[in-house]
Amino acid sequence: MVLKSTAQPHGQLTDETLAARIAQGDVSALETLYERYAAMVMGITLKVTGDRGLAETVLQETFWQVWKSASAYQPQSGPFTGWLFRMARQIAIDSHRNQSLNPQR
Repeated sequence: MVLKSTAQPHGQLTDETLAARIAQGDVSALETLYERYAAMVMGITLKVTGDRGLAETVLQETFWQVWKSASAYQPQSGPFTGWLFRMARQIAIDSHRNQSLNPQR
């Protein structure tokens, strides 16, 4: 008799399933989503801020917010990527605005 595991590797799970796992404290689910979308989020944040250093900071802040607020994500409201990219864009806009108002350089 051969027993098969019903658990899927994180790489095969949907974004929505991974978000639900993050809401339950699964760090490896966050790592999987980071691997999937960090480059795209970086592109968004770099385009909005025009500053590589700030964009990298926003990238990290975005995934920190995913970790903290994954339970707020509602799959019936749309795909996870829409939620993620809107969040990244808003954090980038806010960060760029704050940097423009308070230049430290």
